Amino acid sequence: MNNKQFISALKKALAGLDKASRNDIIQEINSHGLESDSPLVDQFGSAEELAQQYLDGEKIAKPISSKIWGFSKKVLMGIGVAVVSLVALIGILSYTYAKDKFDYANENADELSANNSGWKSEAWSADINLDIDQASAVIYWHDDNSVRWNCEGDDPEKQSDSSLLIRHSHCLMYLPKTTINLNAIQSQIVLVRPQVSIVVNARQGSVKVAENGEQYIYRVEGDRSAFKGLESYDEAEHTLQFTIKESMVAPYKY
Repeated sequence: MNNKQFISALKKALAGLDKASRNDIIQEINSHGLESDSPLVDQFGSAEELAQQYLDGEKIAKPISSKIWGFSKKVLMGIGVAVVSLVALIGILSYTYAKDKFDYANENADELSANNSGWKSEAWSADINLDIDQASAVIYWHDDNSVRWNCEGDDPEKQSDSSLLIRHSHCLMYLPKTTINLNAIQSQIVLVRPQVSIVVNARQGSVKVAENGEQYIYRVEGDRSAFKGLESYDEAEHTLQFTIKESMVAPYKY
């Protein structure tokens, strides 16, 4: 399904909303299509599923009269929250580049060479609590007991012996193979072939996984969120555990 077909299907699914609210939503979703190379269906799932989030549990197929008058106060509040969240997500996307500078899933890319200027490193052997706030990060793993990064914007801030903060920047990172707790707020994260189990808490953003042939156990708890395109394998070695709110988890695609 191309973006034009997706928007057409979304308009039909949102027929129960007043014209002004429906137009606002369509405009925001169109903005996603213009700012990203990924098809809208890859970003949001089906148009009906996306519409259902705005309608907050109301059945989409209703008579015209009940569509106009049948929304409760709870539904209207839900629509308001969803629209505000979507606006915030658009702001994140506009902060970062519309297209990746290179294929982040390519672990042999020249841009990842430690010999390139801009790469910094710090010894690290403890578990890691990684907080990412209004930023984007592409995360890789290596065998060294160090954290290595190359950031456009602010460098990571060490909050304690086990905590790092990334804020208002775009970072490429290598992490050691230690336990990782990742908290992301209004951010875009790419996990490239994770080599440890990870706990991820994400709000108003996106997490994409480049499996690169590996298999994982996925455990997901979501609120007004989407998890799609990734398959869980019970026999896999590592577990990726997601608690997501108004966010998306999907495969990474260049």
